[in-house]
Amino acid sequence: MISNPILTTSQRPAVLARLKDVLMEPLAEEDKTPIHDSVRLATERRSILLKVAGDFGTPCYVLSESDLVERAGNFTRAFARCGVRAETFYAYKANELPYLCRRLHREGLDAEVVSGMELQLALKLGCKQILFNGPAKSDEELRLAAQHADRVWLHVDHANELSRIRRLKLPAGRPIRMGVRIDPGARIGGTWRKFGVSPDDTVKLIRQIIATRGLKWEGLHGHMSWNTSPEPYRELIRIFARVLRRLSLKERACLQYIDLGGGFYPRGEGIRLLDTAIGRLILVAEAEAGCRLVDRREIFPRMADIPEYASAISEEISRSILSIPGIRQDLIVRFEPGRWIVNNTVGILVTTLTKKRRDAVIVDGGIHLTHDRRMEEEYHPVVNLSRPGHAPRERKCRVFGPMCDPNDWWSDTCWGDLPVPGDHLWVANMGAYSSSSAMRFLFPLAPYVLLTKSGTARKLTERESFDRRYPREWFR
Repeated sequence: MISNPILTTSQRPAVLARLKDVLMEPLAEEDKTPIHDSVRLATERRSILLKVAGDFGTPCYVLSESDLVERAGNFTRAFARCGVRAETFYAYKANELPYLCRRLHREGLDAEVVSGMELQLALKLGCKQILFNGPAKSDEELRLAAQHADRVWLHVDHANELSRIRRLKLPAGRPIRMGVRIDPGARIGGTWRKFGVSPDDTVKLIRQIIATRGLKWEGLHGHMSWNTSPEPYRELIRIFARVLRRLSLKERACLQYIDLGGGFYPRGEGIRLLDTAIGRLILVAEAEAGCRLVDRREIFPRMADIPEYASAISEEISRSILSIPGIRQDLIVRFEPGRWIVNNTVGILVTTLTKKRRDAVIVDGGIHLTHDRRMEEEYHPVVNLSRPGHAPRERKCRVFGPMCDPNDWWSDTCWGDLPVPGDHLWVANMGAYSSSSAMRFLFPLAPYVLLTKSGTARKLTERESFDRRYPREWFR
């Protein structure tokens, strides 16, 4: 209990009871079905996953080719059905595994990159259309983009960047095609306000690009992330419309596309309650109460699926943008999905090393396979593949990783029987921002294994060796 309570002893029971009801109300509309689907899929693939663990060792990332192809197709088909002339650019930052990127290109997805390294990778993989975003492009990166102006669109993030582009001695030839990134404002932009320019400055930058020889303005771009409904995209489209109405008919005629970014939150994972505003309020209430008010630590908000986004986005574009005089009716709509495409296509296989308590185990792979404190923000089901039980149910079990870090843990629960040493566990839905954000801390980078559409498994990358981590020249 806090030292200086806000409530008197007589007030506390009634007020805290009401507060608990208020805090829990936003959690009422939940959907845990995708979690159960992830557990079911893991148990259906139990035999091949256990074989992967035996043949290739753990920890390792396991990519399902069939899931990857299916999700890419589901995304593109949803917008096609709504009559949207859509182009999909996979966000490399979500997972830059070359095989994965190349496989998505074969399915018709192009590339969205935010660094020179990613740009070089997309060019090496032969990608035909590349969007280059990012708030801090170097002169070297800008020159590289200009050298490949037949394949690359540059999205200008701020006025200084445009000034630098105009000063650079860029190669003559095809003009550099450009978009301008808009800051959508505090209401929907949130932490993404680091990127882009205001609507007023957007108009200025568009006019500067149009007036500059060798540059060609073609698009508007915006991005917000962690979206669970179509409403942020609707609002971004309305912001685009307000900017377009300020342009002349001649300027509007230059517009070839709008780019709504990515940010589609995938189904199949939960959110740690204490990483939300509601969760932090619950902590304050529990401190005042001197007891635990909410016997849970994860929430599973309902996530819109792609057909819902496609329908809403199509309607808003027709209403807000295609109705503007001078806007082409065959306007291209670009998207930059990353997490939604790959998250549910990869899991992580680990092996139980030891049992610390009845309800706590240590496994051979930890948060070095993803990034620090990720599991304090997200819930991912952990499934005991070795002993799932007849109908896997979730049991309390703290699953720790092997690192010398108390924050190295996967989950407070495990689906199936409580793990014992030697059991192989599956951490589901870890395709996005795991291997691409993996840490070089204590342990080698883990290999990737592919589950092919034909049902076989093969290794895509090797486990990091000592010599690769510490090259000989470092010891000179």
